[in-house]
Amino acid sequence: MHLSWLNPKVKVDKSNINGAGLFAYKKIKRNEVILVQAGKVCSVSEIYHKNPQISDICFLIDKNFFICPIKVKGKFYKDGAFLMNHSCDPNCGLRGQIIFIAIRDICANEELTYDYAMTDSCTDDREIFTKPMQCSCGSKKCRKDISDNDWKNPVLKKGYHGYFSSYIKSMISEKFRDK
Repeated sequence: MHLSWLNPKVKVDKSNINGAGLFAYKKIKRNEVILVQAGKVCSVSEIYHKNPQISDICFLIDKNFFICPIKVKGKFYKDGAFLMNHSCDPNCGLRGQIIFIAIRDICANEELTYDYAMTDSCTDDREIFTKPMQCSCGSKKCRKDISDNDWKNPVLKKGYHGYFSSYIKSMISEKFRDK
């Protein structure tokens, strides 16, 4: 079963970063669409109150809404971006809210990654992640910890310009206007 659209050049395989991951089966060119994410749209209150019908693996698509894996036969079905691991030196980013694209040319057999800072933030001054997540990407640029405030990092804002989700881009613009 596939809910999300996945580029035919992409496959799921064992990852050195964390469990399974997405990999380029063939060379992928910069700006080529990697996947279009599907899932259940949930409110921030459903996530915050830890509804057992909603996975805690999700990403923000607007101030009060997340996209999450759906539950199929009692288990959360994860596909698309929910199988994509984090890297502090990613090769994928976003166009809009749910379309993941290559931010550079990607070689065959290379793992596809994105920086969770491109989609994750705290909302309504509530920390969805109670503590930073430890990073295991192994890149030379590794930050060691990942938090839902990383999108505020000036180095990341400059480096990922154009590849944040639309919602994170709007928050960056608001922060910029406030200063």
